[in-house]
Amino acid sequence: MKNVVVAIATCNRPAGLIRCLRSVLNGTRLPDAIVIVDNHASGSGIEALSNFQSKLHIPIVSAIEQNPGISHARNKCVELSRSLGAEYIAFIDDDEEASDSWLNEITQTQESGDFDVVSGTVVPIYEDIPNPIFVKTGYYRQEMPTRDGQVVADSTANVLIRISALSKVSGPFDPSYALTGGSDKKLFLQLHRLGIRMGWSPKAIVFEHVDAARLSESWIIKRIQRNASINYRVESDLFGKARLTELVVGSGLVAAGLLTRPIGWVVNRASFLSKSLIAKGMGRLAALDGKGLSEYASYHKPDV
Repeated sequence: MKNVVVAIATCNRPAGLIRCLRSVLNGTRLPDAIVIVDNHASGSGIEALSNFQSKLHIPIVSAIEQNPGISHARNKCVELSRSLGAEYIAFIDDDEEASDSWLNEITQTQESGDFDVVSGTVVPIYEDIPNPIFVKTGYYRQEMPTRDGQVVADSTANVLIRISALSKVSGPFDPSYALTGGSDKKLFLQLHRLGIRMGWSPKAIVFEHVDAARLSESWIIKRIQRNASINYRVESDLFGKARLTELVVGSGLVAAGLLTRPIGWVVNRASFLSKSLIAKGMGRLAALDGKGLSEYASYHKPDV
């Protein structure tokens, strides 16, 4: 396989970016180039590269994306990769580290099945001890992403994409999802509908650093609500889900959560499940306006 570019979209995580970059450069297979797009007005990620870039033997192309939001950053990554003549783009997040064999494994899987898209495994590394209730309820459980019995990627946290496939979709990452997230999920569903071949590479492992703040129950409940909102919005955009049906489903989830709250006063796990049901219902209801929850908006405030 030729012309593989590793792409990292970053926002106000300079230390995480450098950690991620070092892990990619320590791999058994090196990319032909690395693209880094900073989506924070301060440009802290680009600044962190200044003392690092001159020591490298492969090209690193960096840019600041002024339009706030993850869709814009991802699209800039694609644009820069195309300008380098890349055939494939491998996305990894700025809070992740690549295993030594990551790029080698994911490209080998692509070659073995001539896939257009290949997803890999994300393993969490906790900076604090996670609540066992969250683990038992499966919040951190990772499974091969599937739809209708077929592998369908749902995230750019660890994925290899044939760049020519991206020309089949406008954007390719929908800018209207810039501050809510979910443009990656929508893109991969669009590609799936177009018959793009997708594969799964379980040995292509990256490690996600999960800080203590993201282990709190309140953060996880907010993320469950946000994911439910994204799921409905994507399904509505692509498959035309009826608003009345979703109103009933969302309201039903909230009602089920409220009805099970008394059990949660006695059993901690039931309390979390009850709150999860409410969050899922509220998330789906929030997406009925066609916009959803703007999780990434806080990352672009002037004081962030």
